[in-house]
Amino acid sequence: MRRVSILLLLLLAAACNSPAGLAGDRFVLVSINNSALPLAYPGFPAIEVTGGEVVLRTDDTLDETLEVRCTNPRPPGTTCQVPPGGLLQRRGTYSRSGGWVRLANVEYATSFTNNSVIITFGSVSQGLPPAVHEYRR
Repeated sequence: MRRVSILLLLLLAAACNSPAGLAGDRFVLVSINNSALPLAYPGFPAIEVTGGEVVLRTDDTLDETLEVRCTNPRPPGTTCQVPPGGLLQRRGTYSRSGGWVRLANVEYATSFTNNSVIITFGSVSQGLPPAVHEYRR
């Protein structure tokens, strides 16, 4: 229960409205850990991801949006709070040549192709199970 609250607080603290800006390449979230959406977020069974996208801008910034909701029914002993509208939005930076995205001052290993962006969030060292987000055009 505490882990769910901590994750949501971290995500909400990093969340920002994605302002209109430079045109960019839009990629839609198709899977997490090779599982189709919707699904419970790895390590947080009370949170379900229903969709998302990442937009890579020409100035090396990105906007990430996840569409989330509380699972129904929730696992025993868990609580869940999601932002109004169920949208978690973050702005960050990226480097295709460096193979990373940076969100809330944390760098995540990322692979880029013309048709996909694959970002690996979480790790054992961070105390979270990995969550590999695959985005496609």
